[in-house]
Amino acid sequence: MNRYLKLVNLEVSRVAKVLFGGLAALFIIQMIGVWITSNQYMSRANEAIMNGESVQSIVDNYSYMSMLSFSDKIYFIGPIALCVGAVFFYIFLIWYRDWSGKNTFIYRLLMLPTARLSVYFAKATAIMIIIFTMVAAQMVFILIESSFMELLTPAEYLKEATISQMASYNIYLYYIIPGTFTEFILYYGGGFIVLTVLFAAILMERSFRWKGLFLGLIYIAFAVFLTLSPIGVLIMLDKADYFYPSEVVYMTIASSMVTGALSVWISHYLLNKKVTV
Repeated sequence: MNRYLKLVNLEVSRVAKVLFGGLAALFIIQMIGVWITSNQYMSRANEAIMNGESVQSIVDNYSYMSMLSFSDKIYFIGPIALCVGAVFFYIFLIWYRDWSGKNTFIYRLLMLPTARLSVYFAKATAIMIIIFTMVAAQMVFILIESSFMELLTPAEYLKEATISQMASYNIYLYYIIPGTFTEFILYYGGGFIVLTVLFAAILMERSFRWKGLFLGLIYIAFAVFLTLSPIGVLIMLDKADYFYPSEVVYMTIASSMVTGALSVWISHYLLNKKVTV
């Protein structure tokens, strides 16, 4: 366990500067977005006031200024989408960078006096830590941005919104900040299973090179098929209405867990028997 924690610390420390730099950029862009959006709103409001409109008329025509409306802006969604893309890219980079260079770092990792599966889980844990750090930071940023919006916008034009209200309003944000603990487990548990599938595909490529690339793509397709197989079987048998929706969800969760377990087993086998440095 101690060696595993050291490996996790190593993996996180290798990306910490980039992570915090990315979070700083996300925060700055969103704060600039709040400033631009609030000023644009107040410019329209002031122009309407000059034309003799009342505050209520302005609110009726333009709605209230709030974090709800801001959550649809490119200033808010754009940086989040870039962070999601960066995490997806890093899922591959966390393995491939260890093979780069003249003296490959993966050689030292695999020669450590610990189970090779510890290296695997350390990398997976590091990815999840990065994701949860980003989510927690975004929640804090929303609170700061909300306070900043209150400073820029008079109270009569402003409508307060909580994080949960924003998540309910914006479907993309809802997948990042689920409304219930059950949904949190489902979304992030599903994300972890996707991570294990991608790790297995990467290790296939590293084990068999060009053949492994095609094997990895085939395995990803097979993993999707296996995960969705309960739904497919019910449709083929014309029994889709035979079970309650919750029962179909439970069957899909079970098939997803099988997919995740299979992916971990394949990765364990490849790390011990096939991966070369």
